[in-house]
Amino acid sequence: MNVSSLFLLLSTLFCLLCDPVSAQTLRFTWEGVLGREGEESGAFSHPSSIAADPAGNLYIADTGNHRIRSFDRDGQIVAETSGFGLQTRQFTNPMAVAATGLDVYAADTQNRRVIRMDRKLNLLGMVMGDDPENRFGCIRGIAVSTEGDIYLSDTENEEIVRLGASRQVEARFGGLGDGEGRLSRPSGVAVDRDGNVFVADTGHHRIAVFDAFGGYVGELGKETLKAPEGVAVDEAGWVYVADTGNHRIVALSRDGLILVAFGAEGKGPGTFRAPNDIAVLPDGRVFVADTGNHRICRLVVQ
Repeated sequence: MNVSSLFLLLSTLFCLLCDPVSAQTLRFTWEGVLGREGEESGAFSHPSSIAADPAGNLYIADTGNHRIRSFDRDGQIVAETSGFGLQTRQFTNPMAVAATGLDVYAADTQNRRVIRMDRKLNLLGMVMGDDPENRFGCIRGIAVSTEGDIYLSDTENEEIVRLGASRQVEARFGGLGDGEGRLSRPSGVAVDRDGNVFVADTGHHRIAVFDAFGGYVGELGKETLKAPEGVAVDEAGWVYVADTGNHRIVALSRDGLILVAFGAEGKGPGTFRAPNDIAVLPDGRVFVADTGNHRICRLVVQ
């Protein structure tokens, strides 16, 4: 081995030791699908959002069927709302869902309201929507922080709305434009354990990152992603993206390094068609709202 080769090898090893993120890789393993296209029980129409509670139960915004559905960790249906309308337990094109240990929040997108339910999808109340001071546009993403604050992605107004414990608006940030902290068609939103807010900034083809107060922190995936619509953050801090325009899912480190990209356009195993959202559970299970294929895909990340 010549001196130049030895120097390159030593430099690479030094970088890996000093930067453990770069030394790590992740791998997705395909496990199967949940559901098929249709209106009946066990079927979906353009599911666009998926969330999991701490027990591993799943909650899905079945957008085309105008309902929210819940499944246990074994994939068995537990409950569902009643479908299209304005009344109790009815929705019109719901496009976002989030779950905590007790509550489920769903964006009744076309009705411009956010509904709070229990884990069996019984109505607990409306978070906001009728109050003129708290009126908003089409909600495309919901996330709940460990402090209990709710972050809403308002696609129509190109902004993120933060609701405090009183469920009143405490901050709005983002806004239409091309500046660093501006947003274009924001969709999915996630909050990590430190309170950082990750936004699928669809029109700008990136994940925009803000602090808990709306201060712009940075961006991820600007040169990699195409019209991303869903984002999740796991307990280790890895960022998972439904890379919608590229028909795949991507895992990124906090400094934007691609840890793994998985999938291609199609309808067979290991493929997606315009996936809109992704949920990552602590046990390594991953669920993808494969919107264009009208199904939920099950994977494992290692």
